Amino acid sequence: DLDVLVFSGTFKHGLYGSELPAIRSVGIVDMDPKALLELLIDSDRVKEYNKLCLGRTDVLTLQSDMDEGAFGGITKVCKTQTKPPLVRKNLFFSSLLHARKLED
Repeated sequence: DLDVLVFSGTFKHGLYGSELPAIRSVGIVDMDPKALLELLIDSDRVKEYNKLCLGRTDVLTLQSDMDEGAFGGITKVCKTQTKPPLVRKNLFFSSLLHARKLED
């Protein structure tokens, strides 16, 4: 199925950022789960699925192994630069990326 559902709304709390819309999208990715994981954690491949991204760098890798280590999965801090449409400036984001195996 090629449907992508997009939801948008705002927060009513009136605090910083509440005037900005919150957007969530949901879809089905038709590919092998391990291949999807490898695609999403590889900062060199981010432009393959995010055309607005100007680049992503790994700032700190806390754990790079899925099976061993204190974090129980791959854990790293990334910095991303993106250029969304209708926005004059590039946006910068810092993200914590964590992936772990789920039990059956």
